[in-house]
Amino acid sequence: MRIVIAVAVVLAALPCAALSCPFECGMTPGEGIMHFAAGAEPLELRSAPSSLAASAGPLGLAECAEIVYDEARCRTVSPGLLVAVADGVLGGWVYGPVSYLSRDDYVAFAAPAREFIVASGDTIEYLMYRAEGNFLARIGGEVVEVGSLPEERGLVRRVREPVVENWLRVVAPETGEPRGWLLVTDAVAELPRGL
Repeated sequence: MRIVIAVAVVLAALPCAALSCPFECGMTPGEGIMHFAAGAEPLELRSAPSSLAASAGPLGLAECAEIVYDEARCRTVSPGLLVAVADGVLGGWVYGPVSYLSRDDYVAFAAPAREFIVASGDTIEYLMYRAEGNFLARIGGEVVEVGSLPEERGLVRRVREPVVENWLRVVAPETGEPRGWLLVTDAVAELPRGL
C-alpha cells in the first residue's frame, strides 16, 4: 500500500539507455529483490540493456551459479493498449512525462495522486505490470501507477499486452565491477525472492 503525500515530485525525463524505447523502469516486476542463477545454455552480455547493443562477451558462469547484479532495468519495447469502454475516472500516482523511472525515484518519493477522466473510446498505453495488481501506464503523456487494472470495474478493455524485457547489469562478484547487461530469458533460472 502506498502513502500519498500531496507534494509535487520532479523527475527528470531521461532518454532510454543507448537505444530508443517507449519506457524503462529501474526495477524488476513484483515485490522484493529478484535472484537469478545461470542455466545450462551460454548467455551473452550486452553493453547496454538492449538486444541491439554491442556484445560485452559471454556471461561465463557455471550452471546454477548465482548471477550477481547491481541494477535491474525493465524495458517496455512495445506498449500494450487499453481502450475505455465506458466513461469514468481512473486514479493513480503520477510520475510525470518520464521515459525512465529509477528504483530510487520510485521508492524514495511519494508521487502525487491524481484522477483522470476517461471517455469511452479513449486509449491508454499499458507500459508494464508493477506489483500487487498495480501497473504503470501512460495517460495524457504522463507515467501513472494505477492501482488494480480497471478492467475489473468494466472501465477498460485490454486490446494488446505490452512487450517487456527484463535486464540485469551483471557485476563481477569479487570487485563489483560492471561486466555488461543480461537479458532475463528462460535460460536464466529465477531463485526465491528476497525482501
